[in-house]
Amino acid sequence: MTRAAGRALAALTALLAVGCASEGDAPGASAGGFPAGFAERVDSIARAAVAAGPLAGLSIAVARDGEPVFVGTWGVADATTGAEVDRSTVFELASVTKLFTGVSAALLADEGLLDLEAPLASLVPELAGLPHASSVRARHLLTHTSGIPDFEPAAIDAWLDRRKPVTAEDAFAAARREPEFEAGASWAYSNTGFRIVGEAIARLVGEPYARFVRDRITGPLGLDDTYACDQRPEDPRRARVHEVAEGGFEISAFDGQAGFTSEGGLCGTIEDLVRLPGALTGGGPLSGPALDRMLSPTRLSSGPTLDYGLGVRLGGVEGHPAWGHTGGLGTYWAALLHFPEDALTIAVLQNTEGAGQDALTVAGAVVRAALDLGPPELEPRDLEDLERFSGRYDDEGGGFDIALVDDSLVRTRGARHALVPLAPAEFGWHLFPMDRFRFHEVEGEIVGVSEYYNGLFGAYFPRLHALEPVPAPQDRRPPERSTME
Repeated sequence: MTRAAGRALAALTALLAVGCASEGDAPGASAGGFPAGFAERVDSIARAAVAAGPLAGLSIAVARDGEPVFVGTWGVADATTGAEVDRSTVFELASVTKLFTGVSAALLADEGLLDLEAPLASLVPELAGLPHASSVRARHLLTHTSGIPDFEPAAIDAWLDRRKPVTAEDAFAAARREPEFEAGASWAYSNTGFRIVGEAIARLVGEPYARFVRDRITGPLGLDDTYACDQRPEDPRRARVHEVAEGGFEISAFDGQAGFTSEGGLCGTIEDLVRLPGALTGGGPLSGPALDRMLSPTRLSSGPTLDYGLGVRLGGVEGHPAWGHTGGLGTYWAALLHFPEDALTIAVLQNTEGAGQDALTVAGAVVRAALDLGPPELEPRDLEDLERFSGRYDDEGGGFDIALVDDSLVRTRGARHALVPLAPAEFGWHLFPMDRFRFHEVEGEIVGVSEYYNGLFGAYFPRLHALEPVPAPQDRRPPERSTME
């Protein structure tokens, strides 16, 4: 649910290089038209991730043309009982829920029930008196461009301190605070907007958000094992959230956090999750125009176009366009990537918070195996005028610098990491070789940078000001060997 990256400490190339025998119910190597040895490669990736995390439990599914052709499970759903993860295990989807909320909004907009240009004042009349109640629109709430602060940090503290569940009033209270920027001008991840949209949907249709999702999306699509987590807190199939402890795993304080709805409150199985994109694009509840609207990138009033649609992250891997979403807290617990041109979907679910491995990095490795891509190679290009990209960039956490150091562009936040020029406005870095920095230029000026994590848009950082070139320290080590941030 948070926008924290939570990327793996283990290098992606290590996951791609491992190899061991597959076991269990893995299909034949040629299933779904995948490269020879695909099942064994996925099993190797999973086992390496479980060991590197370490992860209590992990589930991976791969679908072709909407139908699962590989489902694998590893580890335990509950370390206290020893219950193993299997195909029926239900995981918390966390912010992958936002994808369901985007589908819900696109569906209702298509039916004329929800106006995506409706102001906050009409969506939630309790907030009508706010100075920004007329400028913040539904589409701003669904694209993280409203400027309304995120309620989640305070909600997490309330849960950890006194086990207080999240409520709609938490979102309303955040909405009453001064916006961080003018609606539509910038981008900042905010659960508040999605909770408000969920409340608005419930009022429009006259039933709770979770029931609407069941009646109009998961039910008709046959996703019977996807439901609101709070509706079945004692489901014996639920994977509990763990954290790494000395000598093993213990149940995390975040396990069972209650009250989330449209921003992060759904649970589901790996097979339900991997079927979702194919069902949506294969004659599901959305019309073609509604699906296109949901998947359209967002253009800021300040000029840049960002790869985030209505509750959906956009991106791609080496020329293969993709869309999907992620979910978790400090670590990604859930990742869903769909490659429409390849009729390919990858879903990964895991149940360990704060681990050195996460669902999105595992998904990135599986994607490369499915597309028969080797380990990512960063082939630098010679670019002139690197200095124009330098500056202080705002990440709401003190910011970070991208500076010209000894003829190299370097990202600095504590440790320094050199960025590898790949295209006129795109850079990679050795630390996370599938991550990308894409700079946005408006009228000749760099105004911000988007960061992509393992193929999917992760965040946008506006540039605050330029920087002077920085001299290289005498004892500078190669950036790829620097300490992790």
